[in-house]
Amino acid sequence: MITQKLSLKLLVLKTLLFSVIALFPLAVYPTSLGKSLRIATQESLSSSTVYGNLTTPDTVTVTLNQQSYVTVMYNSSVIKTGCLGTQLSILSINGVQQTDSEVFSGLGANAGGSNNINYTVQLAAGSYNFNILHRVDGCTGFWQNRSLTVLIHT
Repeated sequence: MITQKLSLKLLVLKTLLFSVIALFPLAVYPTSLGKSLRIATQESLSSSTVYGNLTTPDTVTVTLNQQSYVTVMYNSSVIKTGCLGTQLSILSINGVQQTDSEVFSGLGANAGGSNNINYTVQLAAGSYNFNILHRVDGCTGFWQNRSLTVLIHT
């Protein structure tokens, strides 16, 4: 009787484990830190229709030894001064903007918020430059307490 209950519990645990793996396939890959960058200083951009770097670029370079999934995590506090508007951030990989990574914060004058990007992509072996670009659609926008982390799933 005890053996049957134990076997049933193991079967239920196995089923649950495989269900979780099916829902979250990246959870089965070992993950290592590719690189991480932290910038605490406050930096600003004035209104522009094109993306650009802040004074201290949010950039890390990672070399992949094999085809891998990579997760890029970017977090920042944003502050808008002078007028209503939007602060936008986007991930660029080797100079190509990943349009589906674009995030924005619509802010009132003298208001704050956050811009956070979480983006996973599969890349071939090679060297990759991950850069977060920014723009403001009115007045001046400030970014501070920024962090950029690249995780490699092998």
